[in-house]
Amino acid sequence: MRKEELIKQLQEHEPLLANAVSHMVEYIQDRYPAAYPSKAQTEAVNDYLRSVYANGDGNTVNINWIDSILTKPIAPDLGVTSNDSIYGSDPVEIVNDWVTIAEDGYLTLRFRTIWGDRNKAHFVNLLTGKDPENPYEVEFRHNAYGDVYGAYADGLVAFKLDSLPDTNGKTVKLKLKWKSFDGDKSVEFNYCSRKSTPAKASIAAERSALNLK
Repeated sequence: MRKEELIKQLQEHEPLLANAVSHMVEYIQDRYPAAYPSKAQTEAVNDYLRSVYANGDGNTVNINWIDSILTKPIAPDLGVTSNDSIYGSDPVEIVNDWVTIAEDGYLTLRFRTIWGDRNKAHFVNLLTGKDPENPYEVEFRHNAYGDVYGAYADGLVAFKLDSLPDTNGKTVKLKLKWKSFDGDKSVEFNYCSRKSTPAKASIAAERSALNLK
């Protein structure tokens, strides 16, 4: 769940807690800019939340981790040749863990690829598919800009799905396609507009936010 969604839900029941979370997240992001807060920064948020409820009934909410994720709309289709030259066709592996999810109108993906120059931003995008019979087919694109030598590492990105047809309360299959290191692959998610519909997942052992655009 993203910070904005968490705060909105908290405001309906616990306005004081919502205000605390909002201010503390903004504080650590402004004071300690990073891909994601350190353990010490996350503990600072939890310490503040506990202090807010110090004189209450003792019930608190603990934050396990906070991540800043690149969020993008679905990219425009530029045609086969331009899609390849601009959006790229460099391989990735989609990581099947709890972060990879179709939720609240977004498709959030953890992907794994080769990273050599951590100062070079890789370009990632989501395109609509080519199947006229299936408007819920999308394609993940990755342009490494020649940065294809190094070690495997993970990146996080969330794509807004509001340009797809509304499912009108029905659950449909959202098909994601991508080019992997072993060839073309695909996976299907249960998708209902604006509802949380996770794919099957197993929690990953580690996470990494890399330089993306």
